[in-house]
Amino acid sequence: MQAPVRSVAFAQDDRHLSVVTNPITQGLPTIYIFEINPENPNNQAAAPILEIVGETTSKINQAVWGPQNATIFSVTENSVCVHDSETGQLLRRIAEHSGTVGSISFSVDRAHFLTTSDDRSAKLFDTKSLELLKTYETKRQVNAGSISPIMDHVLLGGGHQSQSVSFIPTAPNEFHARVSTRPMKKKSPLSEGTLVPFSPSPTARMVAVLQVDRRTAFCVCTT
Repeated sequence: MQAPVRSVAFAQDDRHLSVVTNPITQGLPTIYIFEINPENPNNQAAAPILEIVGETTSKINQAVWGPQNATIFSVTENSVCVHDSETGQLLRRIAEHSGTVGSISFSVDRAHFLTTSDDRSAKLFDTKSLELLKTYETKRQVNAGSISPIMDHVLLGGGHQSQSVSFIPTAPNEFHARVSTRPMKKKSPLSEGTLVPFSPSPTARMVAVLQVDRRTAFCVCTT
């Protein structure tokens, strides 16, 4: 690969890996699919088995595996693209956001997926029908989101893009790590400030939040 790697994701069988690259100058963004040999870690294929090349120079921000590894979901400028993971064929394009879609995450059962965007919203979709179920609106762009594996909640975090926060004055209460029910009935703040990607614990009762002041906040989620 001759371009910087943007994101990686393991398939649910732990035998395949997707890698997203975004060229700095020339070329098109590409999703590479690699086979993994877990029985022999020292004997891995160097060449991908499939390349899914972007249609335009718009960056692919993330790619994740769909249910049963049959599809690849990727996010770019203002859309979600669904590709066949064996042929690379584009099956569906979803353009519900008005801004760049920065991240995508699935529920643990793969029944729903959540997208976040700099259009100051996150959106919840049904995976099978690709129908938009709920829009979560905020006052700042949303950088990351996660669907709880055990509770009927989604977690959102944002503020500004991490590369720009050093140049933008930010009030301490401009954004919270926010828990919302699915569909949203109430919102509970967890942590203040501009927030970039975070990681829920396996039980979803704690969340590690990376903040732009280089601190990591550990938050406990309660029902």
